[in-house]
Amino acid sequence: MLLCLAYERLHRWQKIDTLVHEALQTFGPANSRGVPVFLNMESEDRWVRLMVRRGVACAFLGAEHFDRGSKYLSLALRVQPKCRQASTGAHIMRFLKTQLLST
Repeated sequence: MLLCLAYERLHRWQKIDTLVHEALQTFGPANSRGVPVFLNMESEDRWVRLMVRRGVACAFLGAEHFDRGSKYLSLALRVQPKCRQASTGAHIMRFLKTQLLST
């Protein structure tokens, strides 16, 4: 998690995407809802934070990554519907997509 924060400060969005992808592999395979089975609330919180960071990284990587970023944020919201960061990120992604469509 700390390495993600360091990469954020350095604006290394591709590295965040790669790092989070590797970290998410430790949670195991996804179930029918598209999310892994969590052993406890701590692992669920960690997974949601990683998905939010990956969604934000996709926003900074450019328009071709917006759909992927939106998917990550919606998965985070599926697990924790009241997660403010995921909700705000999803809202910003929708805004960015509408801005692209209006030009």
